[in-house]
Amino acid sequence: MPPANLDFVTGPVVSDLLYPERLTHLPDAGPSHGANLLANPTLDLAAAGGRRAQLDDWLQQTALDAGLSGMENLLDAYHQEHS
Repeated sequence: MPPANLDFVTGPVVSDLLYPERLTHLPDAGPSHGANLLANPTLDLAAAGGRRAQLDDWLQQTALDAGLSGMENLLDAYHQEHS
């Protein structure tokens, strides 16, 4: 059984690791150096689609914790370009 959560910690500020030019900064969010990421128990991580969906969820959680929004749209655009 996969873990229910994952602690993601970085040295640099998380917003510096993402592509902020296509994301919207949330006012007064402050800096973030990681996130506690929750696993989606409904996903089948043995399947490539399930792993991709879990990673997308984690990227969205990381961006929100860093005070950024729009990651869902960015990931949708990426998947459309690479499908």
